[in-house]
Amino acid sequence: MQKEKFKERISELESGKNSILKLIRSLDQKKEKALHTTIKMVAHHFAEVFNTIVPDCEGKIIMKTDDKQEVTGIGFEVRFEVGGSIISEMNELSGGQKVHPHAFPRKSLLARVRRLL
Repeated sequence: MQKEKFKERISELESGKNSILKLIRSLDQKKEKALHTTIKMVAHHFAEVFNTIVPDCEGKIIMKTDDKQEVTGIGFEVRFEVGGSIISEMNELSGGQKVHPHAFPRKSLLARVRRLL
C-alpha cells in the first residue's frame, strides 16, 4: 500500500517537474523574442538619431547571437567619411586624423547634440 502511494507521489512530482520545465521553456522563448524586438527597435532609432547628429555618417547597433539565435550581447558599428575614405574602425585612422579637429568635428557634433536637446 505504501509502495503504491510512493509510486503515485513520484508520478505527480514528475508531472509537476515536466510542467515547470515546459513553463520555463515558454518563458525563455518569450524573453528572447521580447529582447530581439527591443534591440531591433532601439537599433532603428539609434541609426536615425546618429544620422541626424552626424549627417552622411552611419551608426548601427549590432545584435550578437549564438548558434541558437539567443542574444549574447550587442555591439556598435560607426562609419564616417574622412577625406573621401569610409572609416569604420578607429584603428583605420592615422594619428593625425584621430586628433585633427576636421577629421571628425567633435565641436560640431556636440553643437548638434545640444540643439537636439
